[in-house]
Amino acid sequence: MKASGKIFGRLLADCVFACGLALFTSKTFALEGLKVAVSTNTVLSWPSNTNETYLIQYRQSSDRSNSWTTLADLYPADRSTNITVFVVTNVNLWLSRSNQNLKTPYVMDSSRNSSTGISSGKGFYRVVRDGIHMIDTRTLTNKPLSGVVSIPVELANANGQIIIMSIQEDDVQVGNSILSEPISSPPTIVLDTTAMSNGVHQVSAYANFSDGNGGNWDEDSPIISITVSNEISFPNWMPFFGEMGNRMLIRATSAHANTDWHVEIYDNTEKLVRSFKGHTTNGDIYIVWDLRDDHGNLQTNSRSFTSQIATPYTHAAAKR
Repeated sequence: MKASGKIFGRLLADCVFACGLALFTSKTFALEGLKVAVSTNTVLSWPSNTNETYLIQYRQSSDRSNSWTTLADLYPADRSTNITVFVVTNVNLWLSRSNQNLKTPYVMDSSRNSSTGISSGKGFYRVVRDGIHMIDTRTLTNKPLSGVVSIPVELANANGQIIIMSIQEDDVQVGNSILSEPISSPPTIVLDTTAMSNGVHQVSAYANFSDGNGGNWDEDSPIISITVSNEISFPNWMPFFGEMGNRMLIRATSAHANTDWHVEIYDNTEKLVRSFKGHTTNGDIYIVWDLRDDHGNLQTNSRSFTSQIATPYTHAAAKR
């Protein structure tokens, strides 16, 4: 599905109000500490960071055929505290910065308020951070990552739909993580850490949005530090063959510099066609294969090959 809804991932607030009572329904990845209060006004408040802005929307029922009305976009977090507040009254739409400032909020145009259809405060509200953000970053940063990692993200943009997402380091895509539309919901970026070198990496989530009229812009999440640790990795892997004629370059890196290695190559029918053995003193495993099997027969009918690489330190062969 296309990101025409413009909202993906965690909702900071998704609340229904009926008969003057606040009923809070948590969604996947709902933010802890969210508070909702209903009296004369409807007050949304949530834990926030000073560098964040928010998209705040409303609809009168839970029917998904009803469209969301944007009440505020790029709504800034309160810089004086770690709690941000949004207030809706039954007469006008009011915005405030903190609980101490509810009596002097910014008043929006009443004609705009009438166009939102908010007359009683009853309905559903949602608040999402603008741009793209990685979710559950503690899990990503608290321990070394290995293999293929799924990274859930949240997206919000009131004026565009998502075109491309990825994980980047120094503005370069890493871990074969590019994901193009259509983007499923909730959105998840798959990061293959075996395509990265072992060690510490400073990464961020990246998104490219389009307004559908030729306008494109980029968004980046805050940078986090992750540690990658794989016994066998492929930071210099060449995903295609044929540029060197009837030869295929196989290159991998062992976390143990001084070790024996064993490589098996399978064709697209998963038939074993060639085996190699060797030893590395610097962790580099490097083979130029002439596409001939163990019997000397040229294997040019297979459109793809899979390599399995093992050392005495691997529990299972690494595939590529």
